[in-house]
Amino acid sequence: MKTNKNFFNQVLNVTDAKYLGEYKVKLAFNDGSKGFVNLEKFILNAKPNGMFKPLQDLKNFATVKYDKDARTITWFNEADLAPEYLREILQPLDN
Repeated sequence: MKTNKNFFNQVLNVTDAKYLGEYKVKLAFNDGSKGFVNLEKFILNAKPNGMFKPLQDLKNFATVKYDKDARTITWFNEADLAPEYLREILQPLDN
């Protein structure tokens, strides 16, 4: 099956990520959007046995990285978040 090279340009993707501290991550998207997300409430409300529960420990949360293959952010335990959700909660960076 041949993949359309423009497909990933049409779908929202994270293109870069940097851990900022606490539960904040700086993000860039393929639509040109840039800013940060504060995932504190999302992480602290994680289900007791869910994939995000270990991320309540900031040492674990700090393992966040941009995953080129997944085109979003991931953590050490393979947890990830949809780019669409991240874009929805994106906040502007203070200059």
